Amino acid sequence: MSDSSGNLYPKGNPNRGSHHSDGGRSSRSHRLNNRSDDSIFGRQRPVSNRRSSSSTRRRDTDSKRSSSLDGKAETVNSDLAKSNWKTVPRHYNYRKRPVKAAALAEVTPPSGRRSREDTQRALQKVNAQAERRAGKKPSKRSQILEVLSAFIGLFDTPLKRSIGLAVLVIALLITGFSVVDGIANFGKVHNAVAVAGVDLGNLSKDQAAQKLEQYVNPVITGKPVDLFADDQAKQDGVNEETQTIKGGATTYSADDQAQVGSHSWRLSAATVGAFIDGDQLVAEAYGVGRGADFLPGRLAATFFGVDLNGRLTYDEAQIEALEKLLTNSIGTPMRNADIAFTAGNFNVVQGNDGYSVDHQSFITLLDQAFLGEERSVVIPMAAEPMVIDSEKAAVAAQLAQEAIDSPIAMVYEDGGESWELSSNTLGSWISTSIIGEGSDAGLVPRIDPQKVKEGMGAIIGDLNPGIPPINARFKVVEGELTIIPGEAGTGIDFNNVADDLNGILFGDSNAIRKISLSISTLQPELTTDMAQAMNIEDKIASFSTEFPYASNARITNIQLVSDLLNNSLIAPGEVWSFNETAGECTADRGFQEAKAIVGDEYVDEIGGGICQVATTIYVTTFNAGFPIMERTNHSQYIASYPDGLDAAVSWPNLDFKFQNDTLDPLLLTLEYTDSSVTATLWGTNPGYTVELDKSEWMEGDSFQTREVKSPDLAVGEKKVKTKGKNGKVIKVTRYVYDKNGELIRDATFRSAYEPVDEVVEIGTKKLE
Repeated sequence: MSDSSGNLYPKGNPNRGSHHSDGGRSSRSHRLNNRSDDSIFGRQRPVSNRRSSSSTRRRDTDSKRSSSLDGKAETVNSDLAKSNWKTVPRHYNYRKRPVKAAALAEVTPPSGRRSREDTQRALQKVNAQAERRAGKKPSKRSQILEVLSAFIGLFDTPLKRSIGLAVLVIALLITGFSVVDGIANFGKVHNAVAVAGVDLGNLSKDQAAQKLEQYVNPVITGKPVDLFADDQAKQDGVNEETQTIKGGATTYSADDQAQVGSHSWRLSAATVGAFIDGDQLVAEAYGVGRGADFLPGRLAATFFGVDLNGRLTYDEAQIEALEKLLTNSIGTPMRNADIAFTAGNFNVVQGNDGYSVDHQSFITLLDQAFLGEERSVVIPMAAEPMVIDSEKAAVAAQLAQEAIDSPIAMVYEDGGESWELSSNTLGSWISTSIIGEGSDAGLVPRIDPQKVKEGMGAIIGDLNPGIPPINARFKVVEGELTIIPGEAGTGIDFNNVADDLNGILFGDSNAIRKISLSISTLQPELTTDMAQAMNIEDKIASFSTEFPYASNARITNIQLVSDLLNNSLIAPGEVWSFNETAGECTADRGFQEAKAIVGDEYVDEIGGGICQVATTIYVTTFNAGFPIMERTNHSQYIASYPDGLDAAVSWPNLDFKFQNDTLDPLLLTLEYTDSSVTATLWGTNPGYTVELDKSEWMEGDSFQTREVKSPDLAVGEKKVKTKGKNGKVIKVTRYVYDKNGELIRDATFRSAYEPVDEVVEIGTKKLE
């Protein structure tokens, strides 16, 4: 915008020389006021009174362009003229760029003065916006500059700049402290951090774990813990009726009625496998003041100290057996409702809610008792509602009753002999199962294939050849593994019969109530081709134990259970279980009474000796490097087994389990003589390398003294019948490396053997 005299600024512009009140401006100021607009924002030109035609056209064009701008742009240009020109980059012609001029107006303060930084931020914003409008993705440089400009714009007042500076200083201090603290405490537990009252500050993880176990485990094993049914029993205290629990599940089963009515029990740490896992708790202590907990954790430890609660590790199988024992004695086991078929009808068998040991509260109280001075616990009980109540059972009963209301015809070989399966027959073949969990659980009736097989013989007589198939199997011959081919069988496939019946009874309601029987070839579950395709060739690990002085009954038990476990195939990822594979070792299956450890005594028990087979398998899988999923040591130390590497089993509570963690199947074989048993694992060798680290023997639970009356001793006379012996503890740590030498797992197996009570006889014989 220029006036008629050709001056750049309109009348009244304070920068125009002829209107300045200061008539004595320097010659430089006068020269500036006489320049053209290009001399200010572009390169300088000398002023000339003569104008070329091109210059005239250019000025006319500029004038038209300027007049075409909206009022806002004119105001902006006017404001620009009022501002200090020295703060404006010279290479921008704002009169020709109204968009940029408008952007500059947004950052121009009321005073009219605009800093170089304000101008640059505005231009960076305009450049990014222009690129977006053009459909072009802004360059990374533009994006970064825009973000930085926006951030700097947050601190556009002195107060905001002061706050920002304070925040920056605090952040730098915290960062510096964390770096220094991290270097000073690298690999160590922070100062003033404790577990169960044991200060672990400034110790490495290994040192802290060793100190924690050294201080705490003697406290755990120092005295037994007394369990009481209620507060009244606690007031009565320990008396002659107090039951001493020895050996946990190996001594008392959940159905042991001898314990019903008891109100107090004495429990040792070894009985439930209680110990403090130093590595686990130290890992928690090490995490205090690190990661997300850095600032609050460090402040808490510095000013108040941090003492984490001690938490014990227990043998889960022993705890489960103990809770069942206590529930049977002072509570009520939960029993789900079910259905039963009698006299042609399905009836509901009433269940009941349980009143059982509250597991989590019980564990917490045991922790406190074993770690504290008061070694007593009032057993916490809680309601245990039924999963299947009478209403759900009634629904299942109605469904089953409607399914068998009419008989089903059964025809042999499509046109041959036929039979009618009556409602009574169908009802007797139905079993129930629970599906779902919690409130969504339901009771489902189904035809049981095993019951069909057992009941069909009385119906069809000799029509079924009944030649069962024989699975292919493996056999060790002179140290080499060979495959014994499988054989197909001939007969009726009762699984198919059960499926057909279920489809009619519980499937399509419009299905024809008729099934056909036929004789077919029955293929074995494991064919010869399947066995060969497994490529089981490598001997991975083998171990033997001996029993040269065993009784005939013990030898029989060892050989019987070995036959049941032999040729066990373990699929990739599968967990193998001793109890699930062998089943219950009962007299009906040929097992005999032999010596077994019960608590701190050897007693005759059906199946005595099977733990020797469990121990043999345990050491084999241990040396092979496979994951051990469940294992419990005997209550008493057995010198004939490797130290800390024995395994106890007892149906149904104590089990031994291991997992096949490879991608290939495993085979477990068992061979025996009259004085030894050998377990071997076969398959594709994963190449594991195993290293062991055994601790020294440590003190376990202290023995207790029991007095028993003896009519053979005179009154006042005492005699030690059984000398007491303290328990002891040993730890075995296993390190497993893969074929590349990388550590893939390590675990510590702790074996705590119970003490032997000292038994003192007290004379009751009166002298005449």
